[in-house]
Amino acid sequence: PEAISKEIEKQCATVYPLHNVFIRKVKTIKSPRFDLNKLMELHTESAEDAGKAVKAAEAPLVESLEGAGGRL
Repeated sequence: PEAISKEIEKQCATVYPLHNVFIRKVKTIKSPRFDLNKLMELHTESAEDAGKAVKAAEAPLVESLEGAGGRL
């Protein structure tokens, strides 16, 4: 436990200086298993185009400035 508290003091020193750390409870978190093959399957399938292209609507042209009060 003493070695763990010294390690925590060292790691936290850049964020906030800690002194005389007392450890009461420790919870170890394990990372989930990583499946590289499944990840590659997901990324290779998404390379295909899905759906059809949509044409963007163009803004209508203003023919005259009458009634605009001289401003647009």
